[in-house]
Amino acid sequence: MNDKKATYIAVVTGDLVDSSKRKGEERRQLDELLKKGLDNVFSDVEDRNDIFRGDSFQIETNAVTVLRKVLKLRSYLKMNGVEARMAIGIGGVDYTAKNVKRSDGEAYQLSGEALDNLDKSEYLKIVTPWRDLNRILDTMVVLLDSHFINHSSLQAEAVYYALNNLHQLAIAELLGITQPAVNNRLRGANFNAIQKGVVYFEKEVVTLLITKGYKGTLAYYETKIKAEPENSLNYDEYANVLERLEDYEGAKLLYEESLRVNPNNDKTHSNYASLILTLNKNVEVVKKHLEIALEINPNNSAAHNNYANLLIDFFDDKEGAKLHFEKALQIAPNKAISHYNYARLLAEDFNDLEKAKSHYEEALKIAPHFSLAQERYYQLAKRFFLNSNK
Repeated sequence: MNDKKATYIAVVTGDLVDSSKRKGEERRQLDELLKKGLDNVFSDVEDRNDIFRGDSFQIETNAVTVLRKVLKLRSYLKMNGVEARMAIGIGGVDYTAKNVKRSDGEAYQLSGEALDNLDKSEYLKIVTPWRDLNRILDTMVVLLDSHFINHSSLQAEAVYYALNNLHQLAIAELLGITQPAVNNRLRGANFNAIQKGVVYFEKEVVTLLITKGYKGTLAYYETKIKAEPENSLNYDEYANVLERLEDYEGAKLLYEESLRVNPNNDKTHSNYASLILTLNKNVEVVKKHLEIALEINPNNSAAHNNYANLLIDFFDDKEGAKLHFEKALQIAPNKAISHYNYARLLAEDFNDLEKAKSHYEEALKIAPHFSLAQERYYQLAKRFFLNSNK
C-alpha cells in the first residue's frame, strides 16, 4: 500500500445467531431482514456490504461512525427478534475488489480474526492498530454488550431511533406512544451509557486518525455540518476535536457558530470561555460567557469551577471563588480537580489546613495518580509535621 495514512477504514464482519434453526419461509424472511437492515443503516456513499452463506456479512464503512452504525444494525435486528455477532476492524486497505469479501488489508484481517476469536458469550469486538485504545475499548465493549444482550425488542426499537439522533417526542410520534413511554424504554436500555460510549469512541478515533494524517476525518464533521447546519452539537463536536489538535482559531469560529445557532447551551458558553482564556486571555469575554452559562444552568459544575479560578487569577476575589468551588463540589462531588482547586484556596488564602488536607485526600481518592494533588498534599503534610514539632 502506497499511503496508509489516506486509507484508514472500518470493516465489520458478522453473522446472525442461530440462523440455521430457521427453515423455509422463516429463513427467507431472515435474509430479507438482514438485507433491509444493512441497506437502512449503511446507506452512506462510502458504505459497501456483502452477504454470503446467507447468514454472514461484511461491511466497509467510515472508521469514525462505525460503532454507531453497528449498534444501530444490532438494534434493528434485535427489535425484529434477531441477534447478531459483529467484529469491527479499523486499519489500512491493501486491495479493493469489486466485492467487499474479496478485498484485503489490515482492516479486513483485524475484523475477520476478531470475529473468529469471539467467545460464545460475546457479541461485539473492536480492534484498531492502536494498542492503548484497544485496552480501553475492550472494557467499553464489555459494558455495551451487557446492555444490548438484555434489551427487549421494544427497548431495541427505541434505541435504534435514538441512535438516529431523533428526539424522544419524534420517536413517540413514530411509534404511536407517549414521550414518557419512550423515556422509560431508553432508561431501561441504559441509553445514556450507550450514547456516552459511542461519543467517546468517535472522538478518540477522530483524534487518532487526524494525528495520523487522515484528512478525511475532518471532512466527516464538515459533512455533518452541511447536512444539519442548524444542529449546534455538530459545531461543538468539531470544535472539541480542533481544540485537541491545538487549532484554537478554528475551534473559536465553530463555537461562535454554535452559539449563533443555539445561544442557550450552557456547555458551549463554558467551553468557549475556556478556549478564549487559552487563546488571548480576554478576561471580560471569559467572565461574560461563564456568567451566561451559569445563568442558563446554575448546576453546571465545570462553569462554577472555571469561574472560581477566574475570580482568583484575575479579580482577587477569594470569597467569591470559595462560594463557587463549594457549589461545584455540591453539584459534582466526584470531580478530583474541584477538590484540588478548593484545597489550594483553603490552604493558601484561608489557612484552613485541616479542611484543605481532607479535600486533597478526597482528590487523591478519586484520582490516585493526580501528581499535582500528590505534591500539594505532601507539602501540606510537611507543614502539619513542622507545626506539631514546634
